[in-house]
Amino acid sequence: MDEVSHGSSTAHPTQRYWDFEVLMRLQGPDTVRVLGELLFDERNPWEKTNFTDSGLPLTNALYAVESLHKLGLKNPPVLSEHTAYADDLHTWQLWYQQVKAGNRTFSFKGDDTVYTLAGPVTANDASRPSPASHPNEAVAPVSSLLKRPPLWLIVGAIVSVLLAAFFASKRIRSTKGL
Repeated sequence: MDEVSHGSSTAHPTQRYWDFEVLMRLQGPDTVRVLGELLFDERNPWEKTNFTDSGLPLTNALYAVESLHKLGLKNPPVLSEHTAYADDLHTWQLWYQQVKAGNRTFSFKGDDTVYTLAGPVTANDASRPSPASHPNEAVAPVSSLLKRPPLWLIVGAIVSVLLAAFFASKRIRSTKGL
C-alpha cells in the first residue's frame, strides 16, 4: 500500500480496495492493529499517479473505517449501519487509541473471546477493561447502576416507601384523635 501512496506502484489502482476487502474478513487482533494504524493514514494515494476516477478515491484511513465497520466487532463505537466514513473517522481513531493504550478490549460477533492487541485476554487477567459500547463508557460505574440497579437497592427503596407510608398514616390517625 505504501507504493501506491508514493506513486511507485505497478499494481492496478483497484488492488488497494481488494486488500481492504480481505482485511475485513480476517477477524483477529492483528487485523484490528493494522486497520487501527491505517486510521491515521490520510495521504492521498492518487496524488502522484496518472489515475483518474469518476469518484473520489478513498484514503487508507477511510478504507480502514469501512473495514472496521464490516469486521464484525461487538459493541463498535459507531452503531449505525448506514455510515458516512468521513464522519466516523474521528470516533474510530479515539476507539483505537483506547485499544492501543490498553484501556479498552474488543471482541467479535459470534465469539465470546475478549481481545487486546496482544491477543486473547485470559481469565486470570482481571485488570483488563471490558468492551464498552461507546468510547466514553470505558469506565461507568454510576451509569451502570442507573441502567440496572442491584436487587438490594430496589428492596431498600420499597421498604423505605412502605415505612414512610406507615409512619405518615400513623401520624394522620394520631392528629385526627386529638
